[in-house]
Amino acid sequence: MLLFGGLSALIEVTLFVFVGFIVDVMNGARQATFLADHLELLFGMAVLLIGFRTLVAVGTATVEEQIVVPGFFTAVRWQSHRA
Repeated sequence: MLLFGGLSALIEVTLFVFVGFIVDVMNGARQATFLADHLELLFGMAVLLIGFRTLVAVGTATVEEQIVVPGFFTAVRWQSHRA
């Protein structure tokens, strides 16, 4: 969970970095040719964020729902039967 939490935070920070980078690039670019000039960069950012963010979210949900939650519920059941 710590690894996936750190990766999620890194992705959120990367979003802000990408927005700042896009603003900086747009400041010095021509409006008519911006998309044609920077299509590879924008496509790479989109693939990285959409693909990697989805994988991290799926990994976080999988670890939480398949490893953490069942063990927690089992511990609660055992503790309630002991009391």
